[in-house]
Amino acid sequence: MKIYPSDFELKLGFDQIRVKLENYCLGKLGIKEVEQIAFFSDPQSIKTLLQRCRELKQILEKGDVFPLTNYSDPSVYFDTIRIEDSFLEEDNFLEVAQALQAILSIHKLLKASKEEYPELFKLTEQVVCLIS
Repeated sequence: MKIYPSDFELKLGFDQIRVKLENYCLGKLGIKEVEQIAFFSDPQSIKTLLQRCRELKQILEKGDVFPLTNYSDPSVYFDTIRIEDSFLEEDNFLEVAQALQAILSIHKLLKASKEEYPELFKLTEQVVCLIS
């Protein structure tokens, strides 16, 4: 969707909000997500995103342990892995393994509480299907 005028975000000060959000990111994946944030006009999309925020806030307020480590981007190694007879260096392999562990920990938490956090759980369903 094209927004008019082209400097709409700048006029609203959204560029400053985007910078603040990037500063809270734990890694490059989060920064990529912040860069992709766009305005929505679809009420259902807005409701879904707000519900995800509420659910994460609830997790943090309850003091549930939410895995907040190892948010690296293992996709940078996928091209290397695809090449026959290639391998990852030990540090790179460990980075991929830690990212996978973080994903599985998050899924485990959300699966155990999928009735309480349904929108966040939906985000993990596809990921786990790909690695199961």
